[in-house]
Amino acid sequence: MRFLFILIIIASVSFNNAQAKPEELKCYDGLTAIRIATQEIPKENTLYTLYTGSKAQYYLFMPNLNVTTNTNEKRPWRLLQRYGDEKWCFVGSGSSIELLMSLHETPESKNKFGLPNSGYKRCNDESDGRFGSVDVRKWANKELGESFVHHFSSENGKESFTFLNSMSPINGEIPWALVVSSTESEIITSCYQARGDNVGMNVNYKLK
Repeated sequence: MRFLFILIIIASVSFNNAQAKPEELKCYDGLTAIRIATQEIPKENTLYTLYTGSKAQYYLFMPNLNVTTNTNEKRPWRLLQRYGDEKWCFVGSGSSIELLMSLHETPESKNKFGLPNSGYKRCNDESDGRFGSVDVRKWANKELGESFVHHFSSENGKESFTFLNSMSPINGEIPWALVVSSTESEIITSCYQARGDNVGMNVNYKLK
């Protein structure tokens, strides 16, 4: 049941850490950032490009997963976020990836979640119940419908990211959502980090 324990961030403190300013992150021009990100990614990999409108907002590098493979093996991943027009920053990295269950058919919680200006809460934690932090992921999953769900644990052991991409394209495009999580004083909190209109996938990506 490990897939039930995910996502995190304490509404102000932890989420502000996840939303670090560019000067607090390792940032580069796009080509340099990609070159660094791919150094430890195996040849058998997938590059996900997450779009909002026509603009790429995130690059997610990860190895191709074999669901029969030992989950304890190292699975290096890197998450880059766009800042401005030319700067790309490392917002997450690690070596642990899990495939999670799509929760699109689970009972609805009392809370609704969304991005700033949506009128909904952005974050939730375990003070709302044992699985309160999971409600954010569950809500995003219900918005997208049945989805592929990957959970990425960071190297620092405190933060994690959950990437959801819909199995039902809309006009040929694949909606997606990103939930970011962290632990503060043993309290797990999750926040709706980002959402977009389409996902580009490059299998066995190699920088030319």
